[in-house]
Amino acid sequence: MKTALLLIDLQHDFLRSSQLQPPRAALIAAAADLLSVFRKAGSPVVHVWTTSDRADQAMAHWQQQDRLICLRGSHGHATPAELQPVPGEWIQHKRGFSGFADGELAQHLRSLEVEQLVLAGVHRRACVRHTAIDAYQQGWRVWIAAEASGDDDRLHAAIRREWMAQRGMASISASAVRQLVGAGEAAAPSPGAHSCPAHPERLLWRVEPPAPREIDQAVAATRQVQAGWSGCDLSERDALFRQVEQELAAHQQELALQIAEQTGKPLRFATAEVSFAVALLQAARRSALASLPSLAGNGWQAQRRSLGVVAAITPWNNPLAIPLGKLAPALLHGNAVVWKPAIPGFGVARRCLEILQRCGLPEGLVSVLEGDAQTAAASMEHAGIDAITVTGGPAAGLAAQMATCRRPRPLQAELGGNNAAIVWDDADLEAAAAAVAAGAFDAGGQRCTANRRVIVASGIVDPFRDCLMRAIAALPWGDPLDPATRIGPVISPQAAQRLESLILRAEQAGDRVHRWGTARPLHSGRYEHCWVAPTLVESRNPDSELVQEESFGPILVLQPARDWDEALQLCNGVRQGLAAALFSPSPERWQDFQQRAQAGILKHNASTAGADAEAPFNGWKSSGIGPPEHGIADTEFYTRWQTVYAHG
Repeated sequence: MKTALLLIDLQHDFLRSSQLQPPRAALIAAAADLLSVFRKAGSPVVHVWTTSDRADQAMAHWQQQDRLICLRGSHGHATPAELQPVPGEWIQHKRGFSGFADGELAQHLRSLEVEQLVLAGVHRRACVRHTAIDAYQQGWRVWIAAEASGDDDRLHAAIRREWMAQRGMASISASAVRQLVGAGEAAAPSPGAHSCPAHPERLLWRVEPPAPREIDQAVAATRQVQAGWSGCDLSERDALFRQVEQELAAHQQELALQIAEQTGKPLRFATAEVSFAVALLQAARRSALASLPSLAGNGWQAQRRSLGVVAAITPWNNPLAIPLGKLAPALLHGNAVVWKPAIPGFGVARRCLEILQRCGLPEGLVSVLEGDAQTAAASMEHAGIDAITVTGGPAAGLAAQMATCRRPRPLQAELGGNNAAIVWDDADLEAAAAAVAAGAFDAGGQRCTANRRVIVASGIVDPFRDCLMRAIAALPWGDPLDPATRIGPVISPQAAQRLESLILRAEQAGDRVHRWGTARPLHSGRYEHCWVAPTLVESRNPDSELVQEESFGPILVLQPARDWDEALQLCNGVRQGLAAALFSPSPERWQDFQQRAQAGILKHNASTAGADAEAPFNGWKSSGIGPPEHGIADTEFYTRWQTVYAHG
């Protein structure tokens, strides 16, 4: 089946938006990669550009806003060098939204006997969508290149993406595009497959998304059991988790080994995760037992009641602790749970469910859905769900927000962090460097509280860098099953490739990059293994991709600050606000930091990484939505007040 690539509005005027997602550099790189694939395959390429020759030809809303963009011959009208047309490639100029408006594009594609189209470009909600709809109506099969299509209105774009997918115009990965044009990796994994990170040739499992009726059945089963469970005495529910604590402690090393093998988390941190899971259970039990059963006044009584059925969406990087940190308080407060773990966490999820059942969990009280992101979205959207708790990235958070917009329900979301530590000129540099290095690179940087950035007073950048480089070099990286290892593989070859691309773009942008060790070589367009060398990137651009976007890997960005006010400005100058740290002995500076740092978790003379099981865990800005997790905060989310007035 002959396939053509349409690159839509990848022009400087559209690419300059600071809100663009994926960011400009990533979007251009993904589009350039697709362009290379189509050229090598000899498949047709069309460049669709918005073009104005004068003001009265501009789109009506631009005229109303007195904006003249995409003027022929201007820099804004041009496309980046990586995406420039070559002789023989069709350029389609348009004045409105759709590339098919004047009929020339359709005629050209039919003359080439094209049967299906891959669309990439800006904006998904507007020009990409309108072009896709027109192509669909005229009989072409349409795909949207997921990584190479962007927008600066994420919510609007997500709604349109869902609408289009329901009508056969679905998003498609870069690997799948390669297969469409016959240039793909024959060994590219299916979306539901997960392999051992240390040895990606070892397939651990492959799952298929459940059918809608299976999700209906899972929700119905939990709802049927929940009423009886909420009526049980709290002491009975508490007894279940006392037993679970004992099971986890008795099988700590066995569980840690499973986590290390299936996620690549170094064994020492996998062992610590099991201990943290036990601590979370203990904190949840204490919180539930300490909750006030009721309040009363003149003619009224108020008590906290369970929510009903909770959808829990959990990540792979803490496949035991994060799920139990949600399941335990939900169940202790009388709820049932529909649980969708991330695909790499399925093995641990199955084991966790076995432990719960062995300890007396009623059949059906927790239903596990083994599917993909669409399964998670479907579970959150389900009419039988009464509340949603999610830990994940921006995409998971957006899906949860869309679900609660369509049908209002309580939402608790922890959505990662782009965490900064400030190291000031009065700090102990050796101690600060050791703490920041461990916070950034332990477990491959694959934790939400990891130190992503370190902001350093400009006068001490050179000595601090020297200390930091020694500290990084001292961190052992390698086999996750080796008890000495602190930095293991990242979760997948695709994650490794994404991280290597981030580092390459930082180098191309002029950032100074320091690497320890050598990543494995490229093979057939993919990284053969999941190893990414610990990397320090020095950047003076506060708007750079690596500064603004959470890398979720073994990458640390060093940013110099001229003065204290600029240091705080850099610390706060990202969308996220999970954790921030200050290294300085000054009580006055620490007090000012507490007043001005925009993060839900603040630390003094310690890395941003890690948290206590008893303390509320919550991010500010885009890092968190709704009530915090853990400890006393659990009661706030997993129950709600009901006030009863009785007269006579």
